[in-house]
Amino acid sequence: MIASCFSLVCFAAAIVVGIHVGNTPQTVLLRAVLVMIICWPIGYLVGLVAQRAIMDQINRYKQEHPIPDESSVES
Repeated sequence: MIASCFSLVCFAAAIVVGIHVGNTPQTVLLRAVLVMIICWPIGYLVGLVAQRAIMDQINRYKQEHPIPDESSVES
């Protein structure tokens, strides 16, 4: 999901910049598609790193704050 969002934002930015500098529509679209293709793997790697960091944090929190079982709560 992060990869798709990142690549679409890069695509949109390339479109805006290309139009702003006055490139032809074919050049703008070609470059925007290339930027989108290049940015997808970058976003994918960022997503993997973020997911790993979040899962590590969740697992660490679960180890430090275990959910008590019913027998320990009753006593």
